[in-house]
Amino acid sequence: MRILVFLCLLILPIVAQSQARRAQSLIDKTKIEEAYQLLTKELKKDTLAPAEKYVLAKLFFNPVFVNNNLDSAYFYILEALEAYNLTSAKAQARLVNNGFNKELFGQLKEEIEVAGFLRAKDGGKEQDYINFLTEFPTSLQVDSAIILRNIEAFITAEKTNTFQSYKLFFDNYPQANEANEARKRYEKLLFVNQTKDGKLKSYQQFLKDYPETWHRNEAEQQIYNIITGRNSIAAYKKFLELYPQSFLRNRAILSLYAMLKDGSPEEFSARGILSTRQRDSLRVMKKLNKQLIIPIIHNNEYQLINSEDMVLAEHIINISDDDKCSGPISGLILTEFEETKALITPVGALITKGDITAVVKEGRGIIKLLSSTNQHFMHTGGFKSNDNVFENAVVVWPYIVFKEKTGRGMESVTGIRMLAPNMIQLLIFITILFSIKEIIGESFL
Repeated sequence: MRILVFLCLLILPIVAQSQARRAQSLIDKTKIEEAYQLLTKELKKDTLAPAEKYVLAKLFFNPVFVNNNLDSAYFYILEALEAYNLTSAKAQARLVNNGFNKELFGQLKEEIEVAGFLRAKDGGKEQDYINFLTEFPTSLQVDSAIILRNIEAFITAEKTNTFQSYKLFFDNYPQANEANEARKRYEKLLFVNQTKDGKLKSYQQFLKDYPETWHRNEAEQQIYNIITGRNSIAAYKKFLELYPQSFLRNRAILSLYAMLKDGSPEEFSARGILSTRQRDSLRVMKKLNKQLIIPIIHNNEYQLINSEDMVLAEHIINISDDDKCSGPISGLILTEFEETKALITPVGALITKGDITAVVKEGRGIIKLLSSTNQHFMHTGGFKSNDNVFENAVVVWPYIVFKEKTGRGMESVTGIRMLAPNMIQLLIFITILFSIKEIIGESFL
């Protein structure tokens, strides 16, 4: 009895391999259905049967087979490889002798995986690549599928174009090449969404919720424009107290300095707003502003000297008649630079250059630059008070009043429109003032 069992165990793998070869022969003769019946019958007898599983995988991969199926082909080739690894060394040797080696199994596996990848590419959707990666995780095409999956997912996010769609993308695929761009777009759209009402509290809440945002400077700029719109000492102090590390800190300090009646930095340095270096710089500015600046001609060029005959700036090609006669306007000098007009400080530092025909002092550190076509406003500290240009405008403190073809309007010195050119009715003006009160808060009205 024991001998009989031993003989059965010995003969069964040999018979199975011969059945696999027979099935392969039937396939070669296009007797596909007969081969399929033979293989499935044999697998019921021997569940290991690596050769039969290999041939069955080839059958399902064969487009001639009416029931061909890529997923079934891959299932059976994986089963064949696993069965091969579980087979004894002697049984593996017999498989090799009958033409069924592991390399052959591996080659079929790769062919099926390529077909799976091409199927995903034909589908071309994110989910098609997800399905491929799920079913063929060891394929050589995995990296390519990941790249294509990410591209399709990013295209989907772009079509929706919301901060939620971009967040979903980089949450799902944080290592994607497009993840950094998705984060930028997410933050931009989030910033726009969270601050679309244009209110001070919205910008402040955004910075509180997202302190490391890429749009911090943009949010701080809007906060600065709203808080300091009236160009008052209280407003600049308030901004410096709320945002002492802002990139606009120096601008606020220069604006505050220009507002002080006696130009004394001690008025606000005691509160810790200024560093020692900044206090020293303002003392120098104060001393320079109190000096008598005298333009003289030296070697066919202009020099600027003070009452102590100290040369402050030299090699100036020309200066305006106003500066020749009455001294620098607001501490700045209109001259020529690189074949155009330029505005410089008394020590020769360039503030701006371009089409400048005249400079008008408006007070509180604000000057108006006139060109041949328009007007705009700057601060004596060397920065634009806002980016708007006007046909005709004047500062009526604390606002800029302007005239355009459509009528008259009004805005803050930081560029916040409060009265559009076609809104001249008193009722509308009062309504706008109430809107301003809501935006910037009662303490700034």
